Amino acid sequence: MRIAKRAFMRARHGRSVPFSILIPALERIGDKDAIHALISLLEQHGATSAEYELARPALVRLEKRCAPEQVESIRIALARFPAQ
Repeated sequence: MRIAKRAFMRARHGRSVPFSILIPALERIGDKDAIHALISLLEQHGATSAEYELARPALVRLEKRCAPEQVESIRIALARFPAQ
């Protein structure tokens, strides 16, 4: 889990980590930090970007299987960042 989070932090600082690998890893981790990282991706990238198109569906899938206390933050993010 720490590896994916570390990779996300490197990606945020401009280092090369493919989002096509990173986003599924964050989804698989599915903890609070991973969810916040996915939401952060939605905030940073436009609705037509590949990152957005990977991160939003990952959050939709996480909404179905995560802890109840995390569902609310996911629902808020999904409402703020609609599907295109």
